[in-house]
Amino acid sequence: APTISGTATDATSGMSVVKVSYKNVDDTGWWNGSDFTSTAEVWIDAFSTNPWNYPSPALTSGKTYLIRTKGVDVVGNEETPGIGVSFIFDNQAPASTIVIPANTTTYRALAQITGTAGDFTTVVTGVQVQLYNSTDNTYWDGASSWTGSSAWIMLSGSLNNWTYSAPTWT
Repeated sequence: APTISGTATDATSGMSVVKVSYKNVDDTGWWNGSDFTSTAEVWIDAFSTNPWNYPSPALTSGKTYLIRTKGVDVVGNEETPGIGVSFIFDNQAPASTIVIPANTTTYRALAQITGTAGDFTTVVTGVQVQLYNSTDNTYWDGASSWTGSSAWIMLSGSLNNWTYSAPTWT
């Protein structure tokens, strides 16, 4: 399971404990040690102090979370917590589709290969295509020739609706 971790120090008396709060920003619930249903911020003791860690609770893809921390030193001085860090949790793979050529369609000429790519949570940052000639058992290398080695071609530009200039077909 993923772990939240960090460091905490106190030069004078040393650290006693680090406390962590965790909020599901979209649903406005704070983690209470069991679920994200607390309406008020809950501070939970992390494990150790420098470095400290806390096991991440189960997160929901597409949700925004906020983590805040505060340290308490050995004599009881408590840090005023900062604004924390927020992030969007995304554990769902993006989806891509080839639009042209259409599956099982015969073409006399094909100048471009087109498709779409998307992700429910975040922006798609990479799309790769592979061109395979099943008759000759060769792959397009992305530059100038058909080879026997498998090759993936990284696309650039707009990735939501992508195009690739087709090679000379053999």
